[in-house]
Amino acid sequence: MIQRYIAVIVVSCNILTSCNFSEKPKKDTVPTMTFTVNRQLLGDSLSLADQGFRILIPKNWKPLSESLARELSSKMEAREAASDTNSSIRPQIVSVFSLQNAGASLVISRVRFPKLDSTEILQRLHYTEQTKRRIDSTSLGIAEFMSNGVKITQYMIRTQERVSFKLLFKGRSSGMIQCDYILPTTIFQQEIRAVESSIGSILIQ
Repeated sequence: MIQRYIAVIVVSCNILTSCNFSEKPKKDTVPTMTFTVNRQLLGDSLSLADQGFRILIPKNWKPLSESLARELSSKMEAREAASDTNSSIRPQIVSVFSLQNAGASLVISRVRFPKLDSTEILQRLHYTEQTKRRIDSTSLGIAEFMSNGVKITQYMIRTQERVSFKLLFKGRSSGMIQCDYILPTTIFQQEIRAVESSIGSILIQ
């Protein structure tokens, strides 16, 4: 079970229920999405001071144990070593939170891009192209929106076993941040409001 859990996170990192936009998309503009943030569904917080990033974690989702964190980092490093470092996008895990015995997790990563992706626009385009190559189009939904003044590109990946929300956005400096929410379908309805509240808590200050 633990090995399978680690494998799911590794695959998810390397690649919302539908919410209503607060306004209709206009040409050359990014619509704003408003999330209902229920503080009672949220617990711990995480900050990356150099990026001005702060997020609240779904309630009862706890940091991964040291042993699992080491195993996960080792597997990620092995995948990275086998990739083409000149052209690949490489997430560097910062922290992992999980809901014990439920298979749900939140993985927060810094994302490193090839030197050729020298602008935010190129980075988002490359990320989207890479995701489309790795994920069947029938399982993938892509949306772009503003939340709390943060421009977020969301990739929703739905399979029979789980639903994943992959969020990509820019930090305060030139760095990009990736948040992966992974929800088994068996607990989707139970935890989706907490996930939406967590997404709505994302701030870049």
